[in-house]
Amino acid sequence: AAEASLDQLFSAVGAAGCCVLLADSDGVPVERRGEAGDDATFEDWGLWPGALWSEATEGTNGIGTCVIERRPVTVHRDQHFFARNGALGCMAA
Repeated sequence: AAEASLDQLFSAVGAAGCCVLLADSDGVPVERRGEAGDDATFEDWGLWPGALWSEATEGTNGIGTCVIERRPVTVHRDQHFFARNGALGCMAA
């Protein structure tokens, strides 16, 4: 049901090197849009369907924090709990 919205959002941000994820209420991405040339990088970062981005697992992060706080959030670079996620800028709603 969200395919058209995901496609539209990706068309707005994809050229900037972003991917778009749709996650469930457990913080697990279930659908993704991204440039094929970026797939390996995003998969390595865990920005891929089936990864777990709950706040309990990853600490402060866009997906997990949004799920817990039930509001749109931005978590940019070193605002992530784990330093390994410090290259990411994440927005979630």
